[in-house]
Amino acid sequence: MLLLLFSLASIGEWTEAADVLARRRSVPHLCVAAQLAARGGAHDKAASMFLDCLKLNDGGYWDLITSCLTNLRNQHHLTLLVAVHKLLSRRFQEKLDPENWLRGAFSNDDHSFQFDLGGKVSGTSGDVVVSKQLELPLQKLLGSGLSLSTREEALLTVSINLALAIVSAPKCFTDLPECVAFSEEEQSDVHECARRLVQAMAALSGYTLRDPDNGHLLLKLCILLSPKGKPSKGLS
Repeated sequence: MLLLLFSLASIGEWTEAADVLARRRSVPHLCVAAQLAARGGAHDKAASMFLDCLKLNDGGYWDLITSCLTNLRNQHHLTLLVAVHKLLSRRFQEKLDPENWLRGAFSNDDHSFQFDLGGKVSGTSGDVVVSKQLELPLQKLLGSGLSLSTREEALLTVSINLALAIVSAPKCFTDLPECVAFSEEEQSDVHECARRLVQAMAALSGYTLRDPDNGHLLLKLCILLSPKGKPSKGLS
């Protein structure tokens, strides 16, 4: 379908065709729309449509989403976001043991968050090198109409903040997705990283206030960020 559209459309018609398809508000249509917008040079629109794909994804469209991502060139912030969001969604489906976690404690004097999302991300479009250049486009995603009205949007807001935390201080995380790399020369901002983690937890807290049946999600996030137990000391 996408190849047919590419063969029929002229350069000036890419974004118009993307807008028409995006009205269907389904993951398959939005994936095609994002690729059309990117083909027409409307990269911000393409990123917004791709974000809508993630909002609507209930877990059944990861192959389609990662395939779409390979056609959105130079969108490295989206590669990082998909890596984090895919693993976060998968971990949130697992059964975690909050009682043992609440009983445990460890010293975090080394400012290590022990981020327990590590693992291979299948279908990603290659490694992404974390740098401060990813910060602004990720921040734009937070300001693109995300709400906390659904579980999917709440978790996506969490994932964007986690991605920003990684960009701020990748060395603070002991276990990152396999596709993520960073330069040893990259400067870390530990306090900005901590602020992003607090915002991630605040977003999840705000959602669970609206939907108390999902109150366990905030505790799950805490367990993933600090799997050895609750920190015994705060950041200094």
